[in-house]
Amino acid sequence: MPQDGQGRWLVQTDRSELWMYTLSESYEPGEIIHIHASSTICRSFQVDIVRDGKIVHTTETISVNFHKAPTRAFETGCGWPEVYQFKIPNDWPSGFYIMNGRCVGPNNDAGLNGPALAEHFFVLRPSLSDDRNLVTKHINEKRILLICSTNTWTSYNNWGGANHYASFEKTGNPRLHYSDEGFQVPMEEIMAGNTILSNCRPYSPGMVTLPDGYPRLPYSALNAPSEINNASVIRNMISLEGVDRGVLGGQQKASSWCQSTGWASYERFFYEWAVKDGYKVDMISNRDLHRYGRKILDHYKVCVCIGHDEYWSSGMRDEIDGYLDDGGRVARFAGNFYWQIRYEADPNAPKDGAPRQICHKYGAAKTDPVMGTKDQHLLTYEWESPLIGRPGCETFGLNGAMGLYARWLRSNPANPGGFTIYRPQHWALKNSGLCYGDMLGGAAQDAVIFGFECDGLDYRIDDGVPFPTGNDGANVEATRIIGIGLCDNSGLPGDQRLNAAVRYGKTPDELAGENLSKEMLKRAERGNGMIVEFYRGKGRVFHVGSTEWIVGLQQHRSDPTQCKSKMVEVITQNVLNRFLDIKPFGTTWDDFGETVARL
Repeated sequence: MPQDGQGRWLVQTDRSELWMYTLSESYEPGEIIHIHASSTICRSFQVDIVRDGKIVHTTETISVNFHKAPTRAFETGCGWPEVYQFKIPNDWPSGFYIMNGRCVGPNNDAGLNGPALAEHFFVLRPSLSDDRNLVTKHINEKRILLICSTNTWTSYNNWGGANHYASFEKTGNPRLHYSDEGFQVPMEEIMAGNTILSNCRPYSPGMVTLPDGYPRLPYSALNAPSEINNASVIRNMISLEGVDRGVLGGQQKASSWCQSTGWASYERFFYEWAVKDGYKVDMISNRDLHRYGRKILDHYKVCVCIGHDEYWSSGMRDEIDGYLDDGGRVARFAGNFYWQIRYEADPNAPKDGAPRQICHKYGAAKTDPVMGTKDQHLLTYEWESPLIGRPGCETFGLNGAMGLYARWLRSNPANPGGFTIYRPQHWALKNSGLCYGDMLGGAAQDAVIFGFECDGLDYRIDDGVPFPTGNDGANVEATRIIGIGLCDNSGLPGDQRLNAAVRYGKTPDELAGENLSKEMLKRAERGNGMIVEFYRGKGRVFHVGSTEWIVGLQQHRSDPTQCKSKMVEVITQNVLNRFLDIKPFGTTWDDFGETVARL
């Protein structure tokens, strides 16, 4: 349902549209799902609940009417009435469930666009249990826990006219940090999106499912202007029409933001590969990690993060840090660990509704009310900022502010799209065939695994081998760098400016992104993405600091039975299998394949 220039919702009587949402992104078996919906033309619909491509339940026919959404639905939520309740069977397994709504009845094919369809989802988390034997059971089953990056999905969901990146309410160039103005305007003006986002609204098309062949953000081939142009059109730098409508080209096909995040673009590729390879995969949402944490984590030897996992709360990190300290293992095949968020109760939602997500981002030092208070450590800003004092490398071994962009827009579009290997003897690379200086992945191998947004470290090279300097908070003794790719932030001045403030800022103005020297800005042009192994307490992390690792696990175009990159598959298997092994890791790097003296 589009808006006019004044932000008023318009009813298009010639288009059949159906939208729905639930009060939470995740549930436990036995809980009740409350469905809220609105439809322009059809007055009845059914919902097919789908898991692994199979319909596991179809609801009875549900009555629905048209209900206006508030002008600022992205912040206030839609407030539509509940139209249906569904109790989840107790025997349904944990996983990702797609909800496909379809109009039925006399008006099911009304409108110029044919039958209306709606899609939503829910994550079914495993039941909470006090059974301490579950860890052993899960190891024997090759069962892992996938933490879905639902905070990031929320941050990019622009249904209703805004997300954390753009808003129809903000006129002019809605992406100031893509232009040279990003160096000049007050830092808070770079924040072109909305600070507060409601979860009580539908998801933009493309977040849950996408058509086959939909292009990825890092261009998959070098020197392919047709693909680059197509990707640019789809991304559209977000025109106001794209923001208002939340769809591409005025059609209900895919949001202009769906390439940046979502189950369809990221987690589903890992899940499909993992199940095919014999792993069992349970799932939780980001908010499940925040509110249940160790009550779920402690039943798994291995947790996995995938793809674009950008927004975390302090509580989520607390839970993972404790899990690692006590011997947990995290395989993070994900990039862009960047922003701290907060949850706050949604005053417009029912009492059991999901909380709102808060992130002040670029202007947080000026606009976030916790600045200068005892809660400043919860500032919704970049993690590495001294204003927060909690670098991402303390949890996962890498920092978002030392990385960022590759093969995207003006940021090194001719980057090879892979990692240069420096420690081929590492146990994770066993049987990969990789040698020192080889490129893991890349456009030449039809597997661009390095790109879009990346995480890295400040490092030095000794005798041709990289080591962390520790200047950015990295634990030098606890981190081993396996591979590196290079990032270029000069194409996005606003983010280059933020990285300069976070990396090099000292004064209050500099920490807030103001009055930065030319030298600081120049240094912030450069970044990197890395593959590292990191230990914290008794636990281990294997971190691939790129959003695109999962591309190597996608089906090969010419042979669907094979992955795009056999090397990526072998490394992923090595990591998961070693992390599932009850054999403890040593306190030295002997099992690294190198002598301790050399390291």
